[in-house]
Amino acid sequence: MIKKLARSIREYKKPSIITMILMVGEVLIECLIPIIIANLVNKIAASEETGLEMSYLLKTGLLLVGLAILSLGCGGLAAFTCAKASAGFAKNLRHDLFNRI
Repeated sequence: MIKKLARSIREYKKPSIITMILMVGEVLIECLIPIIIANLVNKIAASEETGLEMSYLLKTGLLLVGLAILSLGCGGLAAFTCAKASAGFAKNLRHDLFNRI
């Protein structure tokens, strides 16, 4: 059944593949953010007596903001390419069904 349906993708293979790549990128970034936050919390707890340098906090904060923006971009582009691929797939599927009937 999946093979029959996959034939209707045709010219929308590129947006389908790009969507999958962007979704994987978004998931990887979303999994990386808690690891960075945990590392920051551990550094803060370990340096309670000596003090933590403000430059490290700023670098980590900017990194987290950058990763959040990158994740947002991946998600937005994935939604755009997914909508394009799914609408094209539906168009091709309707065309194939009409020709078959």
